[in-house]
Amino acid sequence: MIIPSKFRIEADRFKKCATNEASVEYSEKGVEQFYCYESTGQIPEFPDPFFNLLVNGKKWWEWTLNFIKDTYLTEKWSGWYMYAKDFKNDPNGFKQLRQRCGESPITPDEYFSQYEKLKGSFL
Repeated sequence: MIIPSKFRIEADRFKKCATNEASVEYSEKGVEQFYCYESTGQIPEFPDPFFNLLVNGKKWWEWTLNFIKDTYLTEKWSGWYMYAKDFKNDPNGFKQLRQRCGESPITPDEYFSQYEKLKGSFL
């Protein structure tokens, strides 16, 4: 089965979100099952442990995005600069977060570039 590289990047993010199951070993079968599940909505008859990890990781990723969105521009809001630093190695995650908050989907590098230009205009 050919799985798009973009999907593999998403699966890697979900794996990192499922920290409580970090002892589960990577499995190509689990990735394939997760890809089929995401494409068709059908849960495999005998789910691979790595499939379960990815499903739980996706749930945590969605929870994280919604939690941050719910704090957007409240007193609990940490600011785009902090999130750009946090997501420096996950530009697609940062873009998803910005989209969820109703902002333009840019990468952390694009954000820092805009930040430097804006910062310079106030000096």
